[in-house]
Amino acid sequence: MCRCGSLAARGEETPASHRDFAVRTSDFSADDWGYLFNLDIYQDRMGQLLNDAFIKVTL
Repeated sequence: MCRCGSLAARGEETPASHRDFAVRTSDFSADDWGYLFNLDIYQDRMGQLLNDAFIKVTL
């Protein structure tokens, strides 16, 4: 028997069998943000800018 569950973004209307899913953005690292925006924070210029901005707002 599968004990699988379905997750949905918080605030969306879902059937009662679904559970809410939320992620605190403060838990994201610079690499996570790069992955989310499909940027390489080490080689892409936009990725490096994202990394610089991340460092400035988290210090």
